[in-house]
Amino acid sequence: MRDKEKRRAYNKAYAATHPEQKRADGRRFYAAHREEIKAYGAAHLERRKAYIKVYDKTHREQKRVARLRLRYDLTPEAFDSLLAGQGGFCAACGLADWNGHGPVVDHDHKTRTIRGILCHKCNTALGLMADDPAKVRDLADYLERTTKENRYD
Repeated sequence: MRDKEKRRAYNKAYAATHPEQKRADGRRFYAAHREEIKAYGAAHLERRKAYIKVYDKTHREQKRVARLRLRYDLTPEAFDSLLAGQGGFCAACGLADWNGHGPVVDHDHKTRTIRGILCHKCNTALGLMADDPAKVRDLADYLERTTKENRYD
């Protein structure tokens, strides 16, 4: 164990005092083993993708809890309370059709404050309008104007 610690300390000191030599050694090693390194990286990437796919399926709830906590500082209970406070419906369109995505947290990107729980479509629409009420009004005006003009009554 002591020899290993001594070797680590020596290597660390050498790297600190000979940065150019370490860089040159690394370049030579990579040039000599380029194909092996690339093959290993590709194989490792495929294994990692397969692992992530399985992990995502088996840890869906843990990922949801972590995402709520990290992004919005919300517990699942607080999320459920917000949704219940809205009657279980999207705060924007008033429907409980979650479009296969489930309810999502809508928040102000500048202040990070939570505005409500929306369906995926309403949240996406707000994002595409850059959370700008004037753009949403302009779009609604356009839709009303063109819908009246193009009616075949």
